[in-house]
Amino acid sequence: MLIIDTIVVRLPDTFLINLRHASALGTAGVHALLSGYATAVDCGTRYRVLHAHGTVRATLQATGTLDLLTDSDDLGALLVAVLILPGSATQT
Repeated sequence: MLIIDTIVVRLPDTFLINLRHASALGTAGVHALLSGYATAVDCGTRYRVLHAHGTVRATLQATGTLDLLTDSDDLGALLVAVLILPGSATQT
């Protein structure tokens, strides 16, 4: 995955993802963003998703990941977000 590979190989201090031009975001996209966040936490990299709007923002809000990905360093929030994602191991 490009996000994870970039963080692991380059070890940036901060990793920013600009969603300004994104018009939709599905479950796979949310999982990719969360995987990137978890990798960034493991590598000591600050991770921020910027300019989420419209249906993209609504998707992040509906999955409980908007605050985590846009302005939080809270690993606990990551765990909660992963648990509520459709298709996660805890979903029945």
